[in-house]
Amino acid sequence: SNKQLTFTITIKNIGGATAYNISVTDYFPIGFSPNENTTIISNLANNSETTITVTSNITNETAFGVNDNYVKVTYYDDENNSYVVSNSSIVNLTEPKYPKLKVWKTLCNATTFNPNEMEPCDPLNSTDTIFDKNDTVVFKIKIRNIGEQKIYNVTAFDMLPPGFEPISPYDTTTQNITPNEFPVGSEMTYYIKAKITQNASVGRNLNQIHTSGYYYDCVSGTYKLTHDEGNVGVFVRIPADYPVLNVTKTGNVSGMAQGDTIRYTINITNTGNDTAYNVNVTDTLAGGFYFISLSGDNTTAPTNISGSGNTTIITFNVGNISVNQTKIVYIEAGSYNDVQAMELRANMVNATGCVNVTCNDRVTGSAEYWLNITSIK
Repeated sequence: SNKQLTFTITIKNIGGATAYNISVTDYFPIGFSPNENTTIISNLANNSETTITVTSNITNETAFGVNDNYVKVTYYDDENNSYVVSNSSIVNLTEPKYPKLKVWKTLCNATTFNPNEMEPCDPLNSTDTIFDKNDTVVFKIKIRNIGEQKIYNVTAFDMLPPGFEPISPYDTTTQNITPNEFPVGSEMTYYIKAKITQNASVGRNLNQIHTSGYYYDCVSGTYKLTHDEGNVGVFVRIPADYPVLNVTKTGNVSGMAQGDTIRYTINITNTGNDTAYNVNVTDTLAGGFYFISLSGDNTTAPTNISGSGNTTIITFNVGNISVNQTKIVYIEAGSYNDVQAMELRANMVNATGCVNVTCNDRVTGSAEYWLNITSIK
């Protein structure tokens, strides 16, 4: 770290004779570098004093909060007898202030949506609302800095489900918004209106939003990333004679430290009335995570590993899934040491299969798993 603390030490001779060969050793708090400093003062006459300053660096191992700074002084009299005196002071290091991106995603009533109104969104319950193909949906995305420090170059990366066609004013399936500076408490809101086309899958389609931005970390003296994710499900009506893909995702831990690994278990069960053919699975790891391995039913290696919006996207195939059959897949992922701690983070998965061997229609299911990340310290 390039951050230093300077300590001032005053030594005064209050005795009646000269103190000789004075050695002043400052023992810095745990996590400082160097962890001690020794200064030699030749002599100090009675009733005189001297002041010295010493510095030490704050490191990533420095403990925030109340720390003791201990000083020991050794000196000799004119008959070469040695003496030791000591003192201490309190060093209170305040925890650095960090930013935090937070994103919310809401499903709006497209019938009542009016972009000219102050609040155009009439929220819908995404769990209970069933759509049909050719219907129109509106997504509301709100991003806010809920932390205590500015964020720079914030990017919002929105991923519409396949078969959802955006309507004006948005003309692409990926929307990137990049303000140069995102102050504390500031927020931005935007809307995406889309049509559910005939190419959309029936079942629970997952609309994902990923955000990231940079903040200045005063401890390391570098810029680091902060992330957040959000999603909302859009359920498109499934005909009675179709397969139904019920997807769940769990992890072997509910919380992890920076740099730790996690093992996800993905269950894909066909609870419908026909076979789901050629089921492809897309698993999205949140920003700050990386892919390690894939194992389980009908899996040897991912067919594709890509990245968008600071995510890692893993694509693989589990073959056909018969009625009442379950395919189980395991994904091991790791987190980087500098992934921001104290966040509730999402990792999302979609499974999409063909309704028949000719793939005239598709059925999809989705799930997500949330976990907390704690500091590596």
